Amino acid sequence: MKYHLKNTKEKLIYRNSLFSRCVSLLFLIFFLGGSIDALFRGDKISSLTIPLLISLIALIGTLYIDRWTINKKSLEVKYEFGVIPFKTIKKIDGNEIKKIEITHFVKGSFDENAEYKRKGRAYRAQVRFSIILNNDEKVDVEVIDEKKSGGTCEQAALLFSTELNVPFTKDRERDLDLDVGLRDINKFRN
Repeated sequence: MKYHLKNTKEKLIYRNSLFSRCVSLLFLIFFLGGSIDALFRGDKISSLTIPLLISLIALIGTLYIDRWTINKKSLEVKYEFGVIPFKTIKKIDGNEIKKIEITHFVKGSFDENAEYKRKGRAYRAQVRFSIILNNDEKVDVEVIDEKKSGGTCEQAALLFSTELNVPFTKDRERDLDLDVGLRDINKFRN
C-alpha cells in the first residue's frame, strides 16, 4: 500500500492513499448494487454469497485507515490504524523519539549484503521507515518495495526528522537500478 504525504501549517500527515480507498469503494458499489438488483429480481441469497463476500471485503478496504500525524506545535506523533469504527490510536511524545531511521534490505534474505535480483518476487529491494524511541524500541512506519517507493519513503522520513528536530539516519543510498526506457531518456533531452 502506498502512502501519501500532506504538509500543512499545523500538521504533517502521512497516510494510506485515497486512491486505494476509492477503488475499494467502486468495488463495493458495483458488487453490492448487483447483489441488491439480483435480490429484487428474485434470486436466492445463497447464490449471492461470493458477491456479498467481495462487498464485505471492499467495505473493509474502504473504511481502513492507516495515518501518522505530527502536530507541529506540540511535537506529538499520533498513529491511527484499523477499520474506522474500530480504529486504534497510539500517541508518541516527541521527547520520547531518539531518531528517524531508513534501512534497506532484500526481501527473502537474511544476509545483509544480499543483492537485488530483477526476476521474481523474492529477493526484491525493500525500504523500511522506522521511528526509534529512547528505550531503543523500533516502531515501523512503512515497509515498501524500493521501486514502488521511488524515494517518497525517504522524503517522508527526512520531513519527519526535520519537524520533530531529531537525527535522521540512513544505512545507505538507494542502489536500485531503475529500468530506464527510451521515453525516459527523451524527457531529459528536451
